[in-house]
Amino acid sequence: MQESLATRQTGHLKSMHGDLLKRQRKALLEKCRRIAVVGASADPDSSSYLSIEKFLGLGLEVVPIFAGRQDFLGLVCYDHLRDVPGAVDIVQVYSRAAMDLAALAHEAVEKGAKLLW
Repeated sequence: MQESLATRQTGHLKSMHGDLLKRQRKALLEKCRRIAVVGASADPDSSSYLSIEKFLGLGLEVVPIFAGRQDFLGLVCYDHLRDVPGAVDIVQVYSRAAMDLAALAHEAVEKGAKLLW
């Protein structure tokens, strides 16, 4: 069965859009050096743990926001984003149901974050 021209074009556009997003993310990471990871987890299979390892591998300075922990993977932890000294470039969020995302967004702005995701 032959796929329609519209189906092929849609697939091509999705691929182009995905490539554009990858290039934009790469360009952003090249400009940003300090990333706060909110909702960090000590579970090596968790998304946040894997992201922290990836960010460290890219040479980024990672600041884990991990309530109740002093350190994590050799990094100093903070209970809240507002507790982090200095500015951060990116705030990566692994949300929990009880998290106040609006307040977190305000804290990210106060920290000078260029991106909250």
